[in-house]
Parts: sequence; structure tokens; C-alpha cells
Amino acid sequence: MTVELRTFYLLFLFSSTGVVLLLSLLTWQRLAYLGRMGVYFLLCLLFVSIYNFGYAMELLQSSLDGMMFWLRFEHWGIQWLGPTWLLFVLALSGNERWITLARGTVLYGIAAFFLATTQTLGGSNLFHQNPRLNTGGDFPTFTYDRTWVTYLALSYYSLCVFLTLFLFTRTFLRLPSPFHAQVVLFWIVSLLPWLGGGLYVLGVTPHSIDPTPLTLTVSLLLFTLGIFRFGTLDLIPLARDVIFEGMSEAALVLDHKNRVLDFNLRLKAIVKEATPGIIGRPVQEVLQDHPALVEMIEKDLAGSVEFSVTDENRLFTYEAKQSPLYKIGQSQSVGKILILHDITPLKELVRKLEVLATTDSLTQLYNRRYFRELALSEFSRAERYGEELSLMIFDLDHFKLVNDRYGHGAGDAALVQVAQLCRRLTRQSDILARVGGEEFAALLPETSLQAAIQVAERLRVAFEQNPIEYEGKRFFVTASFGVSHRCLPERGDLEQLFSAADRALFQAKEAGRNRVWAEGILQGKEEKL
Repeated sequence: MTVELRTFYLLFLFSSTGVVLLLSLLTWQRLAYLGRMGVYFLLCLLFVSIYNFGYAMELLQSSLDGMMFWLRFEHWGIQWLGPTWLLFVLALSGNERWITLARGTVLYGIAAFFLATTQTLGGSNLFHQNPRLNTGGDFPTFTYDRTWVTYLALSYYSLCVFLTLFLFTRTFLRLPSPFHAQVVLFWIVSLLPWLGGGLYVLGVTPHSIDPTPLTLTVSLLLFTLGIFRFGTLDLIPLARDVIFEGMSEAALVLDHKNRVLDFNLRLKAIVKEATPGIIGRPVQEVLQDHPALVEMIEKDLAGSVEFSVTDENRLFTYEAKQSPLYKIGQSQSVGKILILHDITPLKELVRKLEVLATTDSLTQLYNRRYFRELALSEFSRAERYGEELSLMIFDLDHFKLVNDRYGHGAGDAALVQVAQLCRRLTRQSDILARVGGEEFAALLPETSLQAAIQVAERLRVAFEQNPIEYEGKRFFVTASFGVSHRCLPERGDLEQLFSAADRALFQAKEAGRNRVWAEGILQGKEEKL
């Protein structure tokens, strides 16, 4: 190496030290975002700057003592670099759970041993035996005899490098293809300094010049390129396996053109086509079975969208929300992330609460309050479209005697059987309710007065002829029915419809019970069957 080339290399080492320190400052400013991973990377930058500056000062020396001093200084960067880069890559590849206090102690304990062996030069030194100046070239350089400690330290550094290569290879195989380029870049970044150090150890570099600081600097610059060119720290969580795959919700990452960038495994339960093949495809194709989601994404709608998916004959309900993604320090969105939250348990709870609020727990018929709400809606619809509507109210005759003679359990069994018979002998469109202790009601849409009377008579006969069996006891119940009808063309209101049915029921009881009585609204007609 000529003096001019040496001067150029010295300028590079000093300038690269400044560049690496600048990168250290930028990393320090982002520590809140990067977390522990940023701490490891910051330490790597500081160790490289120590190495570069120390080696530059070593090359400036002309005496052995001067070189020995700066060589000791260099090793404060060299020996810590391997284990620190390994910890950084563990965090970068989503394997931070492998970093424990015990393992860190072992990693840095080994490095501390090698550092200690470098700090005393001379005959008692275990790392550099027989240190001397090499004056055979254009300028003096440091040389020494390698010991078993030297080769052990090189092996340890090589082990750290190969572990990082293994981690990147494993990440490469697990990530979808759009992210392979950045993983390959990081693989190269880790390998370059090892190759440079290998050339130096083999003695094939001119004038025994160590190219490792050069390759380390190039590697760090390439890594910085990976950050800003691929947006690694901005769009893709580096601890992907821990954060992204560990999410309890399904997630879908899109770029600014609404193309799929990434997704986690939970999306598979919602989108059957969620395979690596969807990476790069428009979201309109991937979510074509969910048009409400596509509309929300295309129009950047705020709020959330609910949609349902059937899986193995079970209905699942999801709530989708989208959030923009930004590069750090920029206000323009570079994509978005769609979070799909399974709200099936919540929906099922709401349905259960609705059932409790609207249904009689014993008979599973509607309760009085909800029956009134439905009746009002049906009455309004019948008025609007000029349709017929009938109401039937009935009481079980002498029901108190059933409870007194057979017990309340038998009374409950009778009520349940009456409800079952009502469901069996009426239409699905008819609205049934238990409106009191032993009082029931049925609203019959699109049913004439005569047809309603026939339904009531059918129920009355069924009650009379079907015995109730309870704990070895067998008995019968009968019922009295009052039927009313929304007469046309005259118009009444809902309360008149109920009042007419109540009057008819009273007349049925007065006439001897176990019978059907009907009255038409506003016409004052009475008809006994």
C-alpha cells in the first residue's frame, strides 16, 4: 500500500467514524420507537466507531508503544461487537424472547474474557504473542504471533455471525416474497465484516492492513439503506413474529394503492384464500366476498364495519377498523392496516340479553312488554296496507286449583305444554306471548275474524284433549278464549283491539269457561261458537 493509499484509508476511517457517530445520534433519537432493538443497534454503532477511530490512530503511529496503546483501545469495540450484533438480530427477527439475563451474561462474559487478554501486551499477553513492527513496507504496521486465545476469539466471533445468518435465513423462509430482498440485504450486511476479517487473518491483504473497519462501515451504510429504501422500521414491525403473529385479531396490511403487503395467520379463518399468493394483489380481489369491507377501504371510511362469515356451520361476526400507516417524520400515508376483531362472543351475549329482555323464561314465548311492541308494529302495518289483523287472548281455567292440587311444578309443566301446543298449531308468522301468570295472547296477521275463531277453537280442543303428565300425575287443563279483529273499512286503534279481546274473554268466562268468544272492533258484534 502506497503512502497516498494509506492517507486515503486514514481519511476514510476518520470520516466513517463521524458518519457512524451521526447514525448513532439518529438512532438515539428513535430509541422510543425502536425499543431494546434500538439500544442494541446503537451499541453496535458505538463499538464500530471505537474500532474505526482506534485503527486509524494505530496506522498513524510509528512506534510500537503507540500502536500497542491504540490496539488496546480498538479491542473495546472489537470484542463487544459480535455478541451485541447477535442480540440486535435476535430482536430484529422477532426472537427477543430468546434474550435472557443468563444468556446475555454468558455472551458478554466470554467477550469480557477475550477483552481482558488483549489489554496487556508483551510476553504475558495471551492474545498477541511477540508483538513487533513490520517495517518492510512503505510505512510501519503492527504484527504479532497468534495464540490459541486469538483463534478461540475468532471462532467465537464467527459463531455469532453464523447465528445471525441462521436467524436471517429462518426469517427469509417465513416471510412472504415482497420482504425477501430486505432480508437478503441484512444477510449480506452480517456477512461482509466476517469476510473482511477472514481476509486479514489469512494474511492476503496488502501490508497486513485490516479491511474489517471498511467492511463494517459499508455494512452499516447498507443497513441504513435497508431502513430508508425498504421502510423496514416504518412499515414492517421488525419483531414480526412477536407482534404481528401474536395479535389476537386478524390483520391485513395494504400499501397506498390498496395492494396486500402482509397479513397474519388469523386472517386465514376469515379469508380462505389468505396464502402467500395474495401478496401484491389488489384488496378488491382478495376481499371480493366482503363488499362492505372493500367499500370502507376504497372510500377511506371512518368508524367500523361489521360482517359475518360462516365456518363449519357456525356464524362468526367480525368488526373491521382501518388505520393509516406513516413513515416516521412524514405526514403522508404510505398504506393502511386493517384490523378484524372477532365480536362473535359479544354478539351472542347481546342476543342472549335480547332473549332475556323479550322472552318469558319458562315458556320461551314473548313476554308482555315485547308482545305489545310487536303488536303496535303489526297494527300499523295492517292499517297502512289495509290488511286484516286478529288478536286472541286466553286464560287457563281454574289454574290456581292445578297449583294447589298438584304443586307449582305441575303448574309450570302445564304452562310449558300449552306453549308447545300453541307453537305447533299456529303459523310461524303468528306472534305468541305469555302476558300474565296463566294468561296468553296471540296476534294473527292477515287473518279474518272467522279464521281467528277457528284457530282459537283448534287450540281449545287441543288443550282439552292432551293430558299433562308430571311426576306420575296426569291431569287436563282447559282455557277460555277472547278474539277480536281490526274491522274494515272502519278503523280503530290498538287499545281498542285489546279491549275488545278482553271483553270477549270476560264473556267466555261468564258463559261457563272452556269456550271461544269473539267481538269485532267498533261494530259491537258478539259471536259465540
